[in-house]
Formats: sequence, C-alpha cells, structure tokens
Amino acid sequence: LAVLPTLPESHLPGRGARDLSEKSRSVTSAMASESMSPDVHGLVDATVSRRPSLPSSDVEATQEIGGSTNASDSTTTPPALQEVPENGTAATSLAETSSLSSSSARSSDRCSSEGWGGGRESLLQGALEVILDPARLEALSSCDNVMSYNSYNFFSRAFSIRGRNICMILAPLICLFLWSVMWSLLFLESTWYFDEIVSRHLTAVQHFIIEECKDDLITPLVNFISFLLAFRLARSIKNFWEARAAMGTLIATSRSNIADVTVGLMSPFRRTRSKLGDEQVGNEQEAMELLCEYSQWLAAFPIATKHYLRPETFTTKNYSKAYAKQRCEYGRLVSDVDAQKMIFECENSFGEASKVGVRVRDPPLVSLNRLHQLAWDVAYFEYEGVTKAPTPHAQSILFSRITDQINILCGSYGAMERIALTPLPFVYVVHLRSMTLLYLVLQNLSSVAKHGWTSLLLLLLLNWALLGVEACAVECEKPFGISRNHLLLGKMGKIVATNIGQALKELTMVSSSTKHGRN
Repeated sequence: LAVLPTLPESHLPGRGARDLSEKSRSVTSAMASESMSPDVHGLVDATVSRRPSLPSSDVEATQEIGGSTNASDSTTTPPALQEVPENGTAATSLAETSSLSSSSARSSDRCSSEGWGGGRESLLQGALEVILDPARLEALSSCDNVMSYNSYNFFSRAFSIRGRNICMILAPLICLFLWSVMWSLLFLESTWYFDEIVSRHLTAVQHFIIEECKDDLITPLVNFISFLLAFRLARSIKNFWEARAAMGTLIATSRSNIADVTVGLMSPFRRTRSKLGDEQVGNEQEAMELLCEYSQWLAAFPIATKHYLRPETFTTKNYSKAYAKQRCEYGRLVSDVDAQKMIFECENSFGEASKVGVRVRDPPLVSLNRLHQLAWDVAYFEYEGVTKAPTPHAQSILFSRITDQINILCGSYGAMERIALTPLPFVYVVHLRSMTLLYLVLQNLSSVAKHGWTSLLLLLLLNWALLGVEACAVECEKPFGISRNHLLLGKMGKIVATNIGQALKELTMVSSSTKHGRN
C-alpha cells in the first residue's frame, strides 16, 4: 500500500500519467478486499517495474517505505552527462536532485496515512514537493550575483571597487596615465635631457598648449562629450527599467494565471463536494493531474527564459557540467527529453536536441506551446459526477482568459529578448568612444603642460570619471548577465515557483475545509 500514493504521475508532464493513476485506482480497489489475486499482484509489479532504479543510496532509503522513483521524476542526464558541476549549490549534483524522489514518496505515504483524502491530495502534495523542491530553489537563488547597498546611507558602498566594471575601462585608463607621465617627463626641465633645439621646441609646444589650446580647442569639447555620454547612459537605464518591468509583468501574470486555472478547473468539484459531502467527486483526480501538470510547466517557463537570456557556453570540456547546472534548476518539473529541448536550441541530423547543429527553437517557446495546449484541456475539461458543470459560454471565457495571460507571458519574454538583442547603434557608440578618448588625450596633455607631474593623480580621477560613465552604460544596456548590476533572473524563477506553490497549498486548505463542512 505504501507505494500506491506515488503511482499517479500528475506532478510530471505527460499524458501517460493519467493512465498510471487509473491503474493505481483499480489496484487500490482490488487490494481493499481480504485477499489479492495473483493477477493483481502482477499488475502492481508491472506498474512498479516501469519506474527506473535509483542510485544505491536512494534505493536503500526507498525500500524502507516500499516506494520507488518515477521514470520522469529522475533528473539524471544521459550517460555522457553524468559529471557533477563544481560551482557550489547552483551546480548541485543530479544524483542529489533525483534522490529527492524518495523523500517525495515518504511525504506521499504520510499524506495517505494522515487522511489527506486519497489520491487527489497525494497528487497535489507530490506536485508541491516538485515545484518547491529546496535544492532546486537554492540552485536558482545561487545563480545570481547581486551587490546590495543602503539607499539611505550616502557612504554605503561609495568607495567600493566591486561592481564598477573596472575590466572594461582598465586598458584605456592605463594608456591615458602613461600618456600623461610621458609628457610630464618631457616638460620637466627638458634642457637637462636634450639639446638646445629640442628644448626650444618643447618649450614652444608647452607655451602653445597653455596659452592657446586650453580655451580655444579643448574646452568646447566638454559640452559635446557630456551630451553624448548623458544620452548613452539614459538609453541604457531605460533598457534596464524596461527589462525589470517585463520581468515584473511575467511574475504578476504567472500569479493571475495559476489562480484562474486553479479556480476555473476545480470549482465545480468543490461546489459538488460542499453539497454532497463526498470525499472525491467524479473524475476529480484526473482534473487534479491536469492542474499539477499545468503548474509545473508554468514554473518551468521563467527558468527557460533565464537560460535563453543568460546562456551557458557549451564546450567539449564543460559540456557535462553546463548541462548538469541547467538541468538541476529544472529539477523534476520536466522529463529529461523535455529538459533537453528547453536547454538546447539546436537539433542534430537525427532530430534530437543537441548543443550543435541547426538552430530550430527558442527554449521558452517549448514551455509556452505546452501551456497553450494544456489551456484547452483545462478550459474544456469534461466533468463527471458534478452537480453543475460549466456552460460552453463559461468555458470559452475561461479559455480566452487563460490564453490571453499566456500571450502576456510571451510578450514579456519578447520584450526581454528585444532588449538583449538590440544594443545601441554601432555608429553612435564608436563616435562616442573616439570623441571621449580624443578629449581625454588633449585634456591630459594640457593639464600636464600647465601643472606638471602634480596633476597626474587628478587626471587619473578625471579619466576614471568619464570612462566610468560609459562602463555604467554598458552594464545597464543588457541587464541579463551574472554581473553584480544585473537582474535577478534566478530569483524570478524562485518567486514564480513560490507563488504557484501558494496557490496549490490554498487549494488544499479549501478542500480540507469543504470536507469538514466549513465552506
């Protein structure tokens, strides 16, 4: 009996889950009698044999409760991808992820023994454990690299070097500093090092720069450079804000979508149960399987979006680790076949998902297309045993509402894709950088000619200030990487999963209150 609550595969995508659940119900009714025939024993053994074996440590833990993991529960990679990543929690071993199947089986047994209401509640509890898997959520949290600061403390991180994109401006900064040092040495008592003719020419150059160039040639460039840099930074900040707005729209729409799907699909059963008091009404378990499948694909969508906007570099050396890292973030939300489609954009000559080959898909669309298919099944679900099924008009309204929300999710993903793939025009960036370098070269030369080597430190700060504006613009222009200034895409997936879990938990509480006559 302990293995039966784990048989329904509702917490995994795929229509085969419903066939398994029907088998489990038939086995339950057969085992309820005093004796069980050899045929029924054979059915149980055949059903359980469809589930692959766990690693040795997991098998021992699972055998204690008489359960085993499901084929699509396992997050193990193909044999070539068994190597475990080394980058901390985000690269959690796939073996650790698959071992959570045994804990899911224990929880399912506990739900059955404590009177959760049979297979329906076991399905819901299994889906909650998959969506709110602590290892998976921790992997999503650890993939972000953000630096926080206190907005009300002016000196909070004011002198921090981290997060300033120093690597980008380091090379021009060093070149400008060497340029200033060279001219400061040339202008420093030049008669000590050169003959009289060279000394006279250097003195003339120094006098020309001090008297003529400062006000007539160099100063007018300040306003021009300031305008270019201000416009560049403003456009980059706008991109950052639009990306954050699209990310917020994705999270908010996911909340509304799971609420509408849950209420629209399960309300007829809840109303019937409140009137008749039956513990399970009609084909409620089939509806619960559909709800759990939809919930898991919805939770997988922000992860696919993150992987698309922040792609891993697959090479021959890190192929196993890169795949394992992304596969761990999906956990048991999707099967291995679906996970490969959502990780790899290409297909090989055999039509299989691959890291090389012909590019055929955008990974987030795999999840969106599946959600569109399930939306039809949810809206036009054929109810059995309910007192009042939704009318065709109500079903069409529900279908329209769910598909509109899925289209908004697609629009949010498209907005972030547009920002990631559309930098500022090349001609503007090239002109800005060349003019900025020209101004800094002339400004450094003028300051050294007038103030000598004493101006080197102040010139270094000036160079850093202007070049830093361009570095800030580059950081904000595409805010989807792993820099300390980029958006928390991993946290986005965690928030969506938490919201979906909350909706399913509240469905459990409503079912419990209905059963006790408090609805």
